[in-house]
Amino acid sequence: MTPPFSEEERRAAEWDLLRALCSGTLTGPRQQEVLLLLAAYAFSDHIRQALFDVLNGIGRDRADILRQELPPRLARHGFPDIDFDTLFTPPSMTTEQALEKGQALVRSAERV
Repeated sequence: MTPPFSEEERRAAEWDLLRALCSGTLTGPRQQEVLLLLAAYAFSDHIRQALFDVLNGIGRDRADILRQELPPRLARHGFPDIDFDTLFTPPSMTTEQALEKGQALVRSAERV
């Protein structure tokens, strides 16, 4: 059983997963699996939630398309000042680690 995340660990895990979705670390079926897994998850702040919602709405696994579409879509949601360079930098984790991290976040949120 995974222990609950501290707030700092939760925020880091969320950011890593969002980076994995944006950078192309997660593609195809694994990307869809993580998007479905996190669809009912409540992110720790409005920016992360909006970022996930926009990513989920775009529904494409090509990082080059996300690079073009994500900034203007987030700006329309009121978040123009996101560090996109960091967001599009792949996190140091494999696809499997990203899936495990997403599952752990969801399990941790269910305990709260």
